[in-house]
Amino acid sequence: MPSHIQSLAIEDLARVWPGQVHCIWATPISKDRAALSWLAPHMPNTSQQYIDQSNPGEFADDVIRRAHDSIHLFSGLSSYPAITTAFFCARRQAAKNLGLMVEPGIELGLRGWLRPLRARFLAQRYLGSTRLVLAMGQTGVRFYRRAGFRDGIIFPYMYQAPVGSNQAQRRTSDTFNLVYVGKFSRRKGLDILLRALTFCRTKALKLKVIGGGREERELRKLSRRLGLDASVCWLGVRDHEQILAALAESDVCVVPSRFEGWGVVVNEAIGMGTPVICSNTTTSRDLVRYGDCGRIFRSGDSRDLAKQIDQLLGDPEALAGASENASNYRRLLTPRVVAEYLKQVLEFSFLESQQRPSPPWAQPKLVK
Repeated sequence: MPSHIQSLAIEDLARVWPGQVHCIWATPISKDRAALSWLAPHMPNTSQQYIDQSNPGEFADDVIRRAHDSIHLFSGLSSYPAITTAFFCARRQAAKNLGLMVEPGIELGLRGWLRPLRARFLAQRYLGSTRLVLAMGQTGVRFYRRAGFRDGIIFPYMYQAPVGSNQAQRRTSDTFNLVYVGKFSRRKGLDILLRALTFCRTKALKLKVIGGGREERELRKLSRRLGLDASVCWLGVRDHEQILAALAESDVCVVPSRFEGWGVVVNEAIGMGTPVICSNTTTSRDLVRYGDCGRIFRSGDSRDLAKQIDQLLGDPEALAGASENASNYRRLLTPRVVAEYLKQVLEFSFLESQQRPSPPWAQPKLVK
């Protein structure tokens, strides 16, 4: 579906790529994404269209026949049926320039334990035809290496978010402001964060919760049962500008997810100069580690999350340093930087460029 977290770099790629960049979407923005204020991205430098769902195979055959020698990137490994159909249409037509843009599989519970096995099975259908795998983060690189893709065709990639330019002003009171942004579902781990607040030694804490979902009633009940009514402010769903404002006004953004295929709120927080505390199963933790702009805790461990909150908020120099690091590091996270890297990856993978590129965001020393 049209996604701002993909389209920002694609639109910037269209500014520097010598040929046309054409986006073909499987479906419009879903209702649950629209409820979270997702809007159709503005992409004046690309052409766009939707797959004809009445006959996706015929549609894809026609597109690939007319653009047989183009570079074709497919988003997801069997994630969208119409995209999967298009990939195998390209393979059947012997199109040679095929690549994938993929998140790691969700490794939670029994199904999560089986996910790498399923990925390995699916990968066998893609291996011989694929010349590029753009995998989300180092988690994705490891996941698709285990699935059987050659290491030489796998490149780390990331989703994007707008990046601010000013250092946010905070510490206007004795209260430390935490913010959570996301759906209310078990995978997102808000319950882990609520329990962590009861273990924190730092008492002057206020948590702003932005989002919605089916588990809201249960999470509110948990908050009351834990005695957190005075500490938690439920703000509901907010538009993107309001989310960015809340991130800029907060001391720390907490991402307590049990698993994230990426976790773009990490980008958004760093883009506003705000430190991040996230779980070690959040794929975008790479940014927290590379940029040294926060803390990483053991997934599902509320006591360890509380420890990381206390250590960061209890040390004024550490908190100020993490914020400064975020403000410096965000220069490597702009859509333009990602687009330039994507251009280099495409040139290396399909146009015989000799220089294998490395992701700029993995080299934070460039901005120190």
